[in-house]
Amino acid sequence: MSERSVIVIGAGAAGLAAARELVAHGFAVEVVEARDRIGGRVWTHRQFGPAIDLGAAWIQGTRGNPITAMAADHHIATVETDWDNVLVHTADGEAISGLKFGRLRRRYHRLERRAGRAAARQGRVITVEQAIARALGGEQLDAEEQQVLAWCVAAYEELPWGVDAADLAERDDEGSFPGGDALFPGGYEQIVRILGAGLSLRLGEVVQRVDARSDGVRVETDRGAYEAGHAIVTLPLGVLKRGQVRFGPLLSARKQGAIDRLAMGALNKIALVFPCAFWPADHDFLGYMSAERGEVPVMLSLLKSAGAPVLVGFVTGRYSARIASMPDAELQERVMRILRKMFGAAIPAPTHMVRTHWERDPFAFGSYAHIPVGADPSDMDILAEPLGRIGFAGEATHREHSGTVHGALLSGLREARRIIDG
Repeated sequence: MSERSVIVIGAGAAGLAAARELVAHGFAVEVVEARDRIGGRVWTHRQFGPAIDLGAAWIQGTRGNPITAMAADHHIATVETDWDNVLVHTADGEAISGLKFGRLRRRYHRLERRAGRAAARQGRVITVEQAIARALGGEQLDAEEQQVLAWCVAAYEELPWGVDAADLAERDDEGSFPGGDALFPGGYEQIVRILGAGLSLRLGEVVQRVDARSDGVRVETDRGAYEAGHAIVTLPLGVLKRGQVRFGPLLSARKQGAIDRLAMGALNKIALVFPCAFWPADHDFLGYMSAERGEVPVMLSLLKSAGAPVLVGFVTGRYSARIASMPDAELQERVMRILRKMFGAAIPAPTHMVRTHWERDPFAFGSYAHIPVGADPSDMDILAEPLGRIGFAGEATHREHSGTVHGALLSGLREARRIIDG
């Protein structure tokens, strides 16, 4: 067993970035991946023609972002989107003017800032829902105001973290790159292919056990075993929480505690492909202020960014849980009822639909990590701590950029360099 050999567990952005960096420094690397594809939670669906990203979709913060640099270096097209460029409709389907929506949005963001101050005065961490309630201070809202507030909470709080506001901690310590957000018209998997090019990949192998020894590591899968000088574990937090992979020796109480305290959100998507577009081409997003909280509050239009007549609806939290077992045909009809309210009964039926169930995915159990009440940002630092010859990477181990592809990539580079520097 060579000291300069490494087993990387997981072929998502973290694992591929780590492997690529190690190979560039002369290490022998094997990447073991449970799925039959690389990318992990980067998943571009092409079965219906257009590239539809059912997992990660955006470069989040384009300036200084390593994903931006990779795209530029390899001439991969990107298109910036503007979250404020949204055409919002009421529950009755009436379009809200841009001027009025701008006022409503600014009013919400003022409430959001008051909520942050109210939370800071508590002396303990409270949820976003609790913080907003304290900021309102008993103020009675009329029906329209309640509808606007529910939509803003879903769009600005719940969707970014993939979790219900009743479960999301009120915090203001996450980092970000400056600049807007950008989509890949040709799909995010273009970045994954670059990261994975030329690597030794073992797909369709499910890791079952990771053992650390004084002189190396042993990794057991459902197909065999591997030995190397080091290992880097990039399993999603959701998989670690399920305890599906055994560690020898057992994970320390400190690390297991961090795993138990952190939580996994689930942002699910419902993508509809149409024969032609019936919505305005100049908007990046469509919004729907449903009477039912969280009912497809935001839809991404691929018409402007990719020239494709595709709408991708986002759901999370309580509504996502409510529709989890709903048959595809029923869910499609539910979304179409919303769109008919917004654009009329004569709109065409979709030719295809695809949806996600990230919370049920056996190799993810969620979309990305977040910090709930009872956890602390330092728990992500603890999760990142190596255990002897076993390193840990992935978006959940990057405190500043958790929940992002670039955070996963940077964590993989961090662990590779830890091994390279000895």
